[in-house]
Amino acid sequence: MNNNRCKKGFTLIELLVVVLIIGILAAIALPQYQKAVWKSRAAELITQARNVYRAQQAYFMEHGHFADNFDLLPIDFNSLTRATALLQSMGARDGYMKGNGEMFVWLVEGTGGTSGAVFGTGPYAMSGFAIKNQGGNHCQGVLAEGQLLCVEMSSQKTGFCEKLFKGTDMHATCGDGYYYKLP
Repeated sequence: MNNNRCKKGFTLIELLVVVLIIGILAAIALPQYQKAVWKSRAAELITQARNVYRAQQAYFMEHGHFADNFDLLPIDFNSLTRATALLQSMGARDGYMKGNGEMFVWLVEGTGGTSGAVFGTGPYAMSGFAIKNQGGNHCQGVLAEGQLLCVEMSSQKTGFCEKLFKGTDMHATCGDGYYYKLP
């Protein structure tokens, strides 16, 4: 008598194939997920840089000059802590940071200059965004007034502007920063 019973379960080869397929899918999805996470973090940087720029423009309209510290601007940095001394050592007039240096928001040169926000830690440390106010001498010829630029402020480029935002290298440096136009 032939006893053909239904096999229940999977063979070892079938299980290995499933694990291999899951591994390949994870290898493809993980970099895309990490890119999406950094882009969402960068959205906060862009928002902070634009808020400071708008506040500086409003302050200028009211007082005829730009603020040289954040106390003069109507911006609430409730999730950030003051880091003026640290940022002054890096050339800024005033600034705030998030967490333990995870993100910095700064003002450079109170007579106009730039404002911006950069990551303080992680693979894109000292990369972020800058906007130049009208007037001021900071980065003449590199930064156009009111233009949001991606910036990498380090001795080595991190790839933040090109990889995440498809920025175009302006082949211009200002201080220790590399600037990129955004699409």
